[in-house]
Amino acid sequence: MRRILSVSLAALLLPLAPPAQRPAAGQVEGGHTAPAPGEPEAALTAAERDTLLRLAWKTLEGHLTGHPIRNDDLAVFPFTPRLLEPRGCFVTLEVDDRVHGRQGDLASDRPLYQQVMIHVRRAATRDPRFVPLSLHDLDRITLRIDVITGLREMAGPEGIDPGRHGVYLEKWGRSAILLPISLAGRGWDAGRTLEELARLAGLPKKAWTEGARFGLFGTDSFGGTRPVPWSPDVWSGAPAEKPGARGDVRTRRPRG
Repeated sequence: MRRILSVSLAALLLPLAPPAQRPAAGQVEGGHTAPAPGEPEAALTAAERDTLLRLAWKTLEGHLTGHPIRNDDLAVFPFTPRLLEPRGCFVTLEVDDRVHGRQGDLASDRPLYQQVMIHVRRAATRDPRFVPLSLHDLDRITLRIDVITGLREMAGPEGIDPGRHGVYLEKWGRSAILLPISLAGRGWDAGRTLEELARLAGLPKKAWTEGARFGLFGTDSFGGTRPVPWSPDVWSGAPAEKPGARGDVRTRRPRG
């Protein structure tokens, strides 16, 4: 899968479908898009999602305040085997309900929790499409994590269901990707989606029909606003399945 990691980030910010066309069921904590066929990964538990969200916020706060998260700070997070597995993910930051940074990879050799830490910092201050965020933006930010599942290369467009699946395309060293939430509600079939990906990658719209590599994936998607302050003793000695006893992350239906 290493060859598909170069992504046209501009493709990730395709405008959302009009609000009336967006599905009522959103990707919130405890919810995810339908898995891609043959998906081998088990869905994250609510506790694992809570861990990643709190880690992302801790990393973001440290990054914006100039006090980066340290290795010692990680000791309080209950990293389960799933969070230590190499997984791809995307982190999206919204300010006042508008996307203000998105970074990620479809696959990675790094553990999932490290991917989240890396991409939340990049989304905050290293996305060249946006003015870097600052400490003053913290209380206006909504953070979403999309964990990649069921990444699969396809021989043809059959079996691709845009909106249910995310889709990627690569040809001639150019690539583009659309997350499921960016495709939901558009009514595009697989062919139209691949044409749009080709356009976003700077290719002729029919470039996908010959010599291109493309495929689908699902996402386990969840997010929320800044969590209620918590103390490290919340998780001290507690099972990994029961974090966040003093204020769960406030979740909301994320927007593309």
